[in-house]
Amino acid sequence: MPQSKSSSTHVEGYEKLSKIGPCVSIFGSARTPHDHPNYQMAIEFTEKITELGYDIITGAGPGIMEAGNKGAKNNSDFGLNILLPFEQIANPYIRDSERLINFKYFFTRKLIFIKESQASIIFPGGFGTHDELFEVLTLIQTGRCAPRPIILIANPASNYWERWNTYVKNQLCDRHYISDDNLDLYEITDNVDTAIKHILDYYQVYHSIRYADNYAIIRINKHISQATLDHLSDKFSSIIIKKKIEQHNLSEIDNDYDIYPEKPRLIFKFDQEGYGEINQLILTLNEMEK
Repeated sequence: MPQSKSSSTHVEGYEKLSKIGPCVSIFGSARTPHDHPNYQMAIEFTEKITELGYDIITGAGPGIMEAGNKGAKNNSDFGLNILLPFEQIANPYIRDSERLINFKYFFTRKLIFIKESQASIIFPGGFGTHDELFEVLTLIQTGRCAPRPIILIANPASNYWERWNTYVKNQLCDRHYISDDNLDLYEITDNVDTAIKHILDYYQVYHSIRYADNYAIIRINKHISQATLDHLSDKFSSIIIKKKIEQHNLSEIDNDYDIYPEKPRLIFKFDQEGYGEINQLILTLNEMEK
C-alpha cells in the first residue's frame, strides 16, 4: 500500500533531522516586521547559539521565523513550513534549502518541533505561538516530554511576557488549575545572553531523562557528590516513593535499556505525578554541582 502524502512527509521530516545536533526550537509571530526590536533579537539569538554548536528549528515563515533562519550560522538551521489554504511561503533564508520540510498537518509539525529539540525559545506572538508554547508546557507537565529550558523572551521595552505571566499566576495558578511548581517550567528574560546562559547551564550536569517501570532515570554528565545526592533526596522526598535517590553506572542496573550507556544516572521510584518538580530537581542539581 503506498504511503499517504502526510505520512511520507512525516518520514521525510525524521530522515532530514536524524543527524541533527543539540537543537533549539524558535517560535514567535509571523507578523513581526523587520525593524522591530524582537526581530533583531531573534537574529542575535540565532547568530550566537549556532556559533556555540547548536542547530535551530523555525516554522520557516516570515517574522520571527525568518529572523531565526537569517541569523543562523554554519548551515545549522531547519525550517518546518506549514501548507495553509492561503499557502504560507517559506522565507527567503530557508526557501531553497534542503533543510526545508513542508507539512500538511499542524500536529505532525509540532511533534518534530518538540521531539528534535532540547530547548524552546518563544518570542511574542498570536494564537499559533501560544498553541506551541502551551503544547510543550502541557507535555512536560504530564511527563510526555522531557524537561527542557523554555525561555520567553522579548525586548526590554516590552511587557508582553510579564502580562502573560500575571494571567497565568492569577487565573491558572491561584485558581488551582495548575500547581505552583508549574511556574518554574519557564523563564522570562529580555536579554539574549541570559537566555543562552540558561540553556547552557541547564545541560551542565543534567543530560536527559527517561521513565521506566515507575522509575525516573536521570542521565547526568558526571558523578555527583553524596552531599548533593542526600540534599536532592530530602528536598524532593514528596515525589520519591522510597525517599531515596541512588546513583548508578549502567553496568550496575539489570535489564536497563539505554542509548547513553556511558552516562552515570540518578534513579528513584517516582510518584508519576510531580513532573513539575522533576524540573525543579534538575535546576537544583545543576546549581549544586556547577
